[in-house]
Amino acid sequence: MTETKTDVETGTPATIEQIKFICEGAPAEFVLEMIEAQATIEKAMEAYMDRQGERIKELESRVGELEQENHTLTEKQKKTSVKSPVALSMTSGHGKTDVDETDVVATWNARIDAEVKSGKTKANATRELIAAEPDLHEEFIAEYTKRHAKK
Repeated sequence: MTETKTDVETGTPATIEQIKFICEGAPAEFVLEMIEAQATIEKAMEAYMDRQGERIKELESRVGELEQENHTLTEKQKKTSVKSPVALSMTSGHGKTDVDETDVVATWNARIDAEVKSGKTKANATRELIAAEPDLHEEFIAEYTKRHAKK
């Protein structure tokens, strides 16, 4: 790097090496623009900082949009039916399940089977159902244990 105090003070156009050093991470197009404009080190740095500021504003705006979209989707999800996609996949098409939902073990197994039929592995289906319905999982464990306990 051959930057000297004189280069900055006299307004000598910056070299490619100087621009790359001062504006670390700048795209090649930006470096070329600065060379073509015969920008000084100071002008190149100022232009790069302006571009970075614009990029930050764009990203902050995008973050705001995504936060709003997330809020909207969260509110929409809260308003939807309590039935999970797993439960919906068990229906016969008439809105009623093909399983006696008072039988926790049968309900649990039917939900797992429905997800396996849709292409998931039994392990993934089980993991997702535990996460989606922790209370049902606890009820299933209790009922299954009660049924299969040695007497």
